[in-house]
Amino acid sequence: MMRPMRHLTRAIPGPMSAVRKYLSAMVSVCALALAFSAAIAESVTSTTTRALVEPSGLTAAVIRIKGEIDDYSMDVVSGHIDLAIKGGAKVLIFDIDTPGGGLGATLNMTRKLRSLEGVRTVAVVRPKAYSAGAIIAVAMDEIYMTPGSVVGNAAPIAITATGIETLGEGERAKAASPVIADLYSSAERNKYDPDLLAAMVLHGRVIHGVVETATGVRKFVDPARYAELIKSGYTPIADIPNPLDAADTLLTVDDRTAARIGLSKGTVDSVQALALAQGWTIDRTLEPTFGQKLVQWLNSATVRGLVVTIFMISMYLSFSSPGHGLPEAVCMTALATLLLVPILTGYASWLELVLILMGIALIAVEIFVMSGAIIPGVTGAVLVLMGLILTFVPREIPTTPGQWTAPSLPSLPGSWAALQTGFVVVTFSMVGAMLAGWWLSFYLPKLPYGGRLILSGIAGQGGAGSVLAEGSRESWPPVGATAVAATDLRPSGNAEFPDPDGPGVRTSPVVSDSGFVSRGTPVRVVETAGARVLVRPIPPVASTTAS
Repeated sequence: MMRPMRHLTRAIPGPMSAVRKYLSAMVSVCALALAFSAAIAESVTSTTTRALVEPSGLTAAVIRIKGEIDDYSMDVVSGHIDLAIKGGAKVLIFDIDTPGGGLGATLNMTRKLRSLEGVRTVAVVRPKAYSAGAIIAVAMDEIYMTPGSVVGNAAPIAITATGIETLGEGERAKAASPVIADLYSSAERNKYDPDLLAAMVLHGRVIHGVVETATGVRKFVDPARYAELIKSGYTPIADIPNPLDAADTLLTVDDRTAARIGLSKGTVDSVQALALAQGWTIDRTLEPTFGQKLVQWLNSATVRGLVVTIFMISMYLSFSSPGHGLPEAVCMTALATLLLVPILTGYASWLELVLILMGIALIAVEIFVMSGAIIPGVTGAVLVLMGLILTFVPREIPTTPGQWTAPSLPSLPGSWAALQTGFVVVTFSMVGAMLAGWWLSFYLPKLPYGGRLILSGIAGQGGAGSVLAEGSRESWPPVGATAVAATDLRPSGNAEFPDPDGPGVRTSPVVSDSGFVSRGTPVRVVETAGARVLVRPIPPVASTTAS
């Protein structure tokens, strides 16, 4: 009679002990492999009615959406989508971690996502997709979430310099209308319950989740309809809050609740675990480059406030001590940053550009052409400040990326809040520039090159506008003093005056009241106003011959 197989190895004599050990090791390895496979399979859990797709062998690309959403960041994502599709990707996995962002940029992206054909779009929320992030996620074919991640809370809000402001009913309805329309389009395309998505946006609603036991069909209804369905045989969806969304909240759910209500297909440990479970091959990961991250960093309110301060200081130095080059270069660099970055990110149009450039031109007219007129300078300063403040207000109307649209007054609550933020930032920057200028007036002249940038009289060193010795309050150089143009005056430049303290010459910034003056031309001071020294060419004296 044959022995049971389980006793066979025990009956084998000593020479077969190595075989026993080998077979035992193989059994252990197989057990570990099975456990590992089970762990991988369990890394993607789903409680929805849609089963996980079988491994397909498709090529996938990972596209990161991280940080605040604006026109520039979505332009970057749009470019990554085109690049991935061109490279042959059939699955686009969007790694999402965002607190939200601008409405126009968001709706542009959802339109593009819904128009894609021949590719599968998958959102992986890791760890949050609030507001604009939630709207973008539901526009994709599928949503997965990592453990502990959250999605929802998509109502338009007004974030000001002092915090979040409460919107009135009319303001809230106006701001929510385009969002609701977009969510309904996504609900129809991806088979979501429209009332469920609307609960992310509309305040004051109460939503209950119920399921029909026989079919597994879920519904999300108001309290009256909920009572009717419960009587007709529906049951509340298990293990979710009831009500799912209260009157004083906006629908925001974690990964477990999202899976139970059908908003997500399940929980995944990572993007890589999802790709492994689905049989996708990730061939590239696309994320912003260093330069693109730098643009987004420069667009932050704190950094822009600092750049505004630098711009104001360097513009003052450029006008008060022209011809040195460095202040002008810093001023132009700061101005380019203040204009180009908001244009790229959708926070500025040609209106802001025109306002700022016109303002600078009027300030220059006040200083170099119409000294003492006051009106051009004040008007120019107001235009510059208005232009800077408006660069904090995003576009309200979705546009084609890169398209310049006609400017319009802010209408959405968020735009007015951004306007307030811009006013606060620019005001503090202006105060900071004044304090920094006061500090520099004491310490900059002591530096090797700084003495040329700040008129030495400010530091009491006898330059233009200085207080002379022996208590005299007369400015130097005084009206009537003569000099020789040390540089071409275009109309500003430098002139060499006889040094009042001894032999030699002293160089001082001057401005010609007669336009261009070539180097070496004798000039005379006709007016001094603070740090500004106005000169006029001395006409040559006609020679006379005795008869």
